[in-house]
Amino acid sequence: MEKKTPLYDTHLKYGGKIVEFGGFLLPVQYGSGVKAEHMAVRTQCGLFDVSHMGEVLVQGEKAKDFLNLLLTNDYTDLQPGFARYSPMCNENGGTVDDLIVYMKAENDYFVVVNAANTDKDFAWMCDHKIDGVELTNVSDQYGQVALQGPNAENVLKKVVDEKYIPAGYYTCIFDGDFQGIPVMISRTGYTGEDGFEIYMPADKAPDVWEALIAAGKDDGLIPCALGARDTLRMEAAMPLYGHELNDKISPRTAGLGFAVKMNKPDFIGKAALEADQPLKERRVGLKVTGRGILREHLDVYRDGEIVGRIAGLINHAYNKKWGQNAIRYTRFDFIDDYEVSKALLDAVIAWGRERGFCEIMGPMGFNDTDHQGMLIEGFDRRSMFITYYNHPYYNEHLTNLGYAKDTDWVENLIKVPTPDSETGMKLHRLAERVLSRGKYHKADIKRKGQITARHIEDVFRLVNKAYAPLYGVVELTEKQIKKYAEEAKVAMRNIRRDGMDYVKKLKKNSEITEDEQKKAEKDLQDILDKFIKRADEALAAKEKELMAI
Repeated sequence: MEKKTPLYDTHLKYGGKIVEFGGFLLPVQYGSGVKAEHMAVRTQCGLFDVSHMGEVLVQGEKAKDFLNLLLTNDYTDLQPGFARYSPMCNENGGTVDDLIVYMKAENDYFVVVNAANTDKDFAWMCDHKIDGVELTNVSDQYGQVALQGPNAENVLKKVVDEKYIPAGYYTCIFDGDFQGIPVMISRTGYTGEDGFEIYMPADKAPDVWEALIAAGKDDGLIPCALGARDTLRMEAAMPLYGHELNDKISPRTAGLGFAVKMNKPDFIGKAALEADQPLKERRVGLKVTGRGILREHLDVYRDGEIVGRIAGLINHAYNKKWGQNAIRYTRFDFIDDYEVSKALLDAVIAWGRERGFCEIMGPMGFNDTDHQGMLIEGFDRRSMFITYYNHPYYNEHLTNLGYAKDTDWVENLIKVPTPDSETGMKLHRLAERVLSRGKYHKADIKRKGQITARHIEDVFRLVNKAYAPLYGVVELTEKQIKKYAEEAKVAMRNIRRDGMDYVKKLKKNSEITEDEQKKAEKDLQDILDKFIKRADEALAAKEKELMAI
C-alpha cells in the first residue's frame, strides 16, 4: 500500500494531481502545469515536497572507515557542517543507490537516500556493517522540503535568522530554528539551481510549507511537483536512480566518475570498476530542438528509423487478487537487435523497481480481457483477435535475455457448426438444458435497437464469471460497469439520432406527412426515454449488488 508524506493533505489543498512514486502518493503537478513550475524554479522560486526521501544515522568510532568502505567517494577529509555526494556500488560495480552524506560531528553522520531504496539501502548497510558502527533508520521522523531557485535565499531570509542559512554549496546547519521549529537546513538541491533542503519533525512539515509559501508570495514562489523536478534534473544532467542508474549500471557509465575515487585503498565494487576498462557504454545527453518535453519511453530512432517501442502498466487489482508484485509490459515491438530489446525491457524494469515492484510479466494487453501474449509457433496463420503477430526472433530474444515462460495460451481453429448439423443440434440441446434451470434467459435480438444497457451489463457479468479463474484476470469493477452502462446510453441516443435522420429523409422525399413525421419522432423519443430508464435501473441494481458484496 502506498505511503503518504506529512504534506499529502497540503498537496490536495493546493490542487496537486496525485500519483504513485517510489511507494508514496505524491503530486506530479499542480494547476499551473509542469512548464510553469519548471520556469518558476529557473527564474524565481519553487517549493517541493521531498519528505519521501530516506534518512539513516551512521554513528560510532569507525563510522568514517565504514563510509569509505561502503561508498565510492572519499570521506577522509569531510568536515562537520559539510556534505558530500556519492554512489554506493555492489560487488559487480553496479549502483545500489546514490546518496548524500552530511557530517554532523566526529563519528556522527546523517545519510540521505532515495525514497524507493530506503529499506533496500538500510539492509545493504546492515549487511556490510563493521564493528564500531551503529546504524539507525530515522526516515519516519523527518519531513523535508526543497526550496529552489534564484530567489530561494531571499525567501528563506524572511522566515529564519541569517545565521541558520548555510553560506556555501553542500554545507549544512544542523541546529536551525524555523519560527520555533527545530530544523536542519542544507544548501543542496536536485534542480541545477541555488537552493535549500530543509528537514523538520514530520508533523511540522505543513507549518514549514505554509510559512514558506506565504513568505515567497512576492518572490514568485509556487508549489512544484514531480514533473518539474524531473525536467529540471534532466536539464541539469543529474541522474535518477531507477533510470540512468541501477544495480547493473556503474556510476562511471552514468557519468559520475567525479564521485568515484579509484585512489582509495578499497571500497565495495572497486575491483569490478577497475576491470571495466575501457567503458563499453556511457550516458549521453540529448538536446531537444523542437517543442515539447523530453520524457522516458518516447520513440527512439536510429538513423531516422524507429527501432522499438514498449509500454509499462501497473494493475494493482491484479496484484492484490493473485498475490503478486508485478508490473506489466505491452505494445512490445523491436528490430532484431539485442541492444534494442534489452534497453526496452530494462527501461520498464527500472520504472517498475522505482515504484517498488520486483516482478515483470508480459506481453500483456491494456486490460484483463485483452490477453496479448507472444506468438511462438503458427507464424503461417492469421492471429486471433486477442493476440497480435510478432516476428519469430522475439522468443529468442526473451529467452536469451533470461526471461522464462510463465504459462501457455493455446489457440485452436474451430469450424462453427451449422444449426442443422449433428454438432449444432447437440449444442442446441445443451443450451436448452441450461436455460431450463432458470438461471439464464435467452435474448431474442433481431436488430441493434433492441440492445439495452441491461443486456450489456448481463454480458459483462457473464464475462466476469467466465474469465475470473484465468491467468492475469481481475473482474470488472463498479466503475467499469458504470462506464459501460453510460456508453450504452450514448449508443441508444445515437440510434435515436439515426432514426430521426431517417424520418426527416422520408418527409423530405414526401414519403410521409408532417403529422406522421412528428408522431414518429415522438415515438422514437418515448422509446429512448424508456430504455434510458431501464439502463439507469439496471445500473442502480448492479451498484447495490456490488456494494452488498
